[in-house]
Amino acid sequence: VILTFIVPMTVSGVPWSFPIIGGMLYESLMIASIANLNDIRDTQGDRIAGVPTIPVIFGVRTAFFFSLFTILAATMVAAILGNWVLVMLSVTSTIGLLFNSSKVLEILR
Repeated sequence: VILTFIVPMTVSGVPWSFPIIGGMLYESLMIASIANLNDIRDTQGDRIAGVPTIPVIFGVRTAFFFSLFTILAATMVAAILGNWVLVMLSVTSTIGLLFNSSKVLEILR
């Protein structure tokens, strides 16, 4: 977010607006969700290495619901912005990431 939004806006002098702040929020939420879903997949290795990720600290089930919440929040931000392309991207990301992760499938069983 810093490299893709804040630095270019500061350098170019573009005024802050609701769509820009919404875009930053959308991007942050999607990154958090995707990173967390990858952490779910790597929970065992993170636990062995002592890496304090959300799945290691709070458990895989809580991490799964955190990811689901952040993707849904990103979808709502995109809908509020009126950007239906981002809404569809969020929906496809949700479907793809949730059902391609073996750890997530184990949780849903």
